[in-house]
Amino acid sequence: MPSATLLFPGLAGLFGIANLIDIYVTTSEIPPQEPNWEMPPMRPLAVPTFLSAVVSSVMAILPGMTAAQATVVVMSMRNFWGRLTDPNYIPADFEHGTQPGFTPSTDSTDIEGLDELSEEERELFEEVMSEAGVSPDLDLGGRNQQQDLEIIAILSSVNTAVTVMVLGFLYMVGRPRSGAALALNMMYPIDMWNAIEPPADFVRLLGITIASGLFAVPVMIKVGKGMLKVHELVPLRTLVISVTVFIAILVWLSTGWIGLGVLIIGTAMGLMPPRIGIRRSHAMGIILVPIMLYTFARTFDGFGFI
Repeated sequence: MPSATLLFPGLAGLFGIANLIDIYVTTSEIPPQEPNWEMPPMRPLAVPTFLSAVVSSVMAILPGMTAAQATVVVMSMRNFWGRLTDPNYIPADFEHGTQPGFTPSTDSTDIEGLDELSEEERELFEEVMSEAGVSPDLDLGGRNQQQDLEIIAILSSVNTAVTVMVLGFLYMVGRPRSGAALALNMMYPIDMWNAIEPPADFVRLLGITIASGLFAVPVMIKVGKGMLKVHELVPLRTLVISVTVFIAILVWLSTGWIGLGVLIIGTAMGLMPPRIGIRRSHAMGIILVPIMLYTFARTFDGFGFI
């Protein structure tokens, strides 16, 4: 393709193929899913969802800040507040789950070293385990489930708030901050938000966004239950290999053999972060560093020495 760039194979290798390879190596099948699930109660999730939406809305206005940076800020503030209010708080992370790796055991017989305990110590241990099953403060399984729900709610609210603020930012300053806003800017001229009242187009788009969200929730419940049945029919590793081959074909059709080389190099680089103890999001330096060099050259190097 004449207009294709090497950005697609680079990002596909860093964040796509590398993640698929990790899934193929570490997971042999999809864990058992609960077919008859219901939406969680809204009241416990209302406060973290609202606060994360407010913080991410402010972050979306700042230059260079996207949903990824807003998510990191929100999760850091959440863990800070949890440590401040609860000395027994288990910090959670949107990428690695519960930290530093608490895994509750549902059966006391699965715990090693019980055979070395005396009868009295074993009875005391069983009593503590039974208390953990009925006390919400000691039930790590229940706390992990609640944290998982909060993380999902926070991620959803952050992305929704950033999407709405990017849309408003387009009408306020006329600069798109996302791919969807760029496509919208190219489709038709944008009426700038110069008065107190917002433009009619912005109100319509905001109404469409809210309506689509209200429509997507019940549809997601029905479609999600159907997709669980589809996942049971398709082996996980077969699905991973199929997606990998499909991405490689797309890269070859769009960028040729050079793109495949970039895809392989990007995949090798994408496999490194989990193995050296850092997040894969640091690989976004392939975009940030060239932009910083280009901006620096345009601003401070008008004679073209760089």
